[in-house]
Amino acid sequence: MRHKKIISALIVAIAAPVIAYFVSEDIRCMRYLKDPDEIRHKEVQSIDMAEKDRIKDFDTLWKVVSEGIPAVYAYPDAFGYDIRKSGERYREAVRNAVDDTEYFCVMQSVLNDVPSAHTGFFFPDYKLITEYNCMASEIVKTDPYLRDMTELWNKSMKHYYRESRAYQFDYVEGKYCFSPDSEVKISDEDAPVIKSVNGMSPDEFILDHLSSAKMNFDDETGKLYRRSLVFNDRNGEKLELVLENEDGSESETEVFYDLCDEYMFVNQPYLHGVYEPPDEIYDIEYLDEERNIVYFRLDDLDNDKGSKVASEIKKYCTSDDVSVILDLRRNGGGTLEYTGEYLYSSLFSDDNTVHESEYILKSSGNRDFFRGIYRLMNIKVFGMDKLSSGEIAGISPFLEGRTVYSYDVSADMKGGTGQMPFVCVLVSDRTASSADYFVSAVKPYDNAVIIGENTAGEKTGGQFMAMLPKSKLVYYYSASVCQNPDGTDNSLYGTEPEIRCRQSLDGYRDRSIMFSENKPADTLKNRIQWDDVLQKAFEICRDR
Repeated sequence: MRHKKIISALIVAIAAPVIAYFVSEDIRCMRYLKDPDEIRHKEVQSIDMAEKDRIKDFDTLWKVVSEGIPAVYAYPDAFGYDIRKSGERYREAVRNAVDDTEYFCVMQSVLNDVPSAHTGFFFPDYKLITEYNCMASEIVKTDPYLRDMTELWNKSMKHYYRESRAYQFDYVEGKYCFSPDSEVKISDEDAPVIKSVNGMSPDEFILDHLSSAKMNFDDETGKLYRRSLVFNDRNGEKLELVLENEDGSESETEVFYDLCDEYMFVNQPYLHGVYEPPDEIYDIEYLDEERNIVYFRLDDLDNDKGSKVASEIKKYCTSDDVSVILDLRRNGGGTLEYTGEYLYSSLFSDDNTVHESEYILKSSGNRDFFRGIYRLMNIKVFGMDKLSSGEIAGISPFLEGRTVYSYDVSADMKGGTGQMPFVCVLVSDRTASSADYFVSAVKPYDNAVIIGENTAGEKTGGQFMAMLPKSKLVYYYSASVCQNPDGTDNSLYGTEPEIRCRQSLDGYRDRSIMFSENKPADTLKNRIQWDDVLQKAFEICRDR
C-alpha cells in the first residue's frame, strides 16, 4: 500500500507540471487569439526604469541580434563587418543614456546597424503597433502592459524639444552630398560633399557613431553606408567638417552631432501627431502621351486604395503598345494578396504561381512562436517543418547546429489585363519584402525589365514582432533566410537588376539647383531632368 502511495505521489509530481504547462499554454494562446481591445489592460503610471532594467532590456535585444538574425552570421564574409563585436560599445551607450528619450534612441540605433529591411524599432504608437501584422504580432499586441507603456513612451518622445537646425547629407554615388531638404544651408555652394569628419572619412564616421539612419551595403562600391548623415548647429559633440565643392575647392565648417537630435529630425512625421500612412502612396500620369509612356509610382502594397490603384492603371494600359515605368524605389512591401490582386493583375495577362522556400531560425526572440500549442499550430496549420541537421547544412553553413523550420510561401498571381504592356520596373535599396517578391517574379518576363540597384530583398518576410521585458518597447527583426534562383542569399543581396543604374552626383546637384531657384524639383516634369534612373527607363521605353 505504501509503495502504491509513493508511486501515485511520483506520478502526480511528474504530471502536475506537465499539465500546468499545457494549461498555461492554452491560456496564453486564448489570449493571443483575442483582439487587443478585448484585453484587460494593466494601468501604468510611469516608465520608471532603473539602470538594471535598461541593461536587462539591452541584453534581451542583444541576444536576438547576435544569435537570432541569420544574416548577422554572414556579414563578416559578405560585407567585412561583424556587428557582434560591438556589444560592449552599445551596452556602454545604454548605461550612459541621460534620460528615457536618449535610452530609446540608443536602443533603436542598435537595430539600425543591422542591414536588414525587416529589422528595427517601432515608434511608440499604440495604433501603429496594433495595426501591424507579422509573425508573433498577436503575442505582443495582446500584452496587457502594451497600451499604457506605449502611451507613456509616446509622451516622453514628444516632450523632447529641438532648438537646433539640421544639416542633412544624402548618400549619392559613394559620397555624402548636402541635401536641399536640410533646415538650413551650410555653405554658399549648392551641393558640397563631405571629405572628412573630425579627421575621419565618412566611411569611418558611420561605423564610429550610433545613428537613426539605417546601415546599408553598396554592392557597387563594396562598402557600408547610411542613406543620410544629419548634423545640427548646437547640440551634442562638436565636429569639424571638411567639405569639397564641385570645383574641387575645400572649406571647413563647425557642426554638432547628437543622436536624439538626429532622431527627432528624421522622425518628424511621427512626432508631430499620431502617425497616419501618407495619402499619396501612388502617382500615375503620362510621361510622354504621344509615345504612350506612362509613369506609375507605388510606395506601399498594403492599403485601402488597392481597387482605385488597379482601376487607374487599367485606364492607361489599354493596348500592347503602352510602356509603363513602374517606380518601386520607395516601396517597402506589404502583402502578397495585395501584390497579386491589384498590382500584378493590372499589368500582366499571364497567370503566374510563385513558390519560395523560407527558412526560419528559432531564437530567444521568437521562442513563444515555436512552443506549446502554438508550435502545433505552426506545424499543422501553417505547414512548417523542422529541418534535420543535414538539411540545414545544405541551406547555409551559418545555421548549422541551430533549430530551423522551413515554410513554403506561395502566391497565385492571376493575369487580368488582356494586354501586354512593356513594364520598366525601377528598384532601389528600399524595395523590399512583397515588392521584392513581385520584382523577382516578373524579372524573367520578356515584356519586363528591372532597372536600378540591388533591392533590399527579404521577399518572403520572415519578420517577427517582439517586446522588451522592462520598457515594453516593441521591435521587429528578420529571422529567416531565402535564396534567389541563382543560389545567393536574398536577405543579404536582394534581387539584382537587369540594368544597373543609380542616381548620379551631377543629377543630384541639378536637383539642388532647382531647389535654390524655388522650382518644384520633385514633380515628374522636373524629375526627368535630374533623375538618372527615370531618364534611363524613359530612354528604353522611347527606343523600343
